Amino acid sequence: MAIIKRIRKSGTRFQVKMRGSDGAWITHTFTNKPDAKAFEIELRHQRSIGLTTTNIGNQVTLDSYFEHWKEVVEHQVTPAWHEQQISLYKNHIQESLGRIRLQAITSVDIATTLNALTKKGYSESTKLHVFGLLRKLFRDAIELFKVLHSNPVLRTLKPKVSVKEAIYLNSPQLTK
Repeated sequence: MAIIKRIRKSGTRFQVKMRGSDGAWITHTFTNKPDAKAFEIELRHQRSIGLTTTNIGNQVTLDSYFEHWKEVVEHQVTPAWHEQQISLYKNHIQESLGRIRLQAITSVDIATTLNALTKKGYSESTKLHVFGLLRKLFRDAIELFKVLHSNPVLRTLKPKVSVKEAIYLNSPQLTK
């Protein structure tokens, strides 16, 4: 594990290098030394308490992660739900987020994807389904696969679906 000072034309950068629990190098570059030191301390802490520390989230795109994810969850859910999630991904998510590295996806990217659905004329209900799939994908990346540390799909981005009040018959309509 080391912090390496890199002097470039654009300025000085500090690169943290450490071997992960999978044997591959974990590298991350910062503009100042205190941030690099804090990241190094966090990695050491994670390794000391037995958490897996890998850089796989920085190498895997959302498309390749989704392919692996759908195979894993296929036997845990109903076939209809599984097919619906694949359809939602291919129709609404893959075009905008599919080629981005898993770790590089931010809350802004998620918000942009959801806003694009509104511009295309999709309903709030469809946006809610897409939000749910994204939330599940990233929650599983954190809890099940352990390739991410935080979920970019924030609850504050959840679309609000208006609830229509049910229409009931009044007394004269009932007697009629």
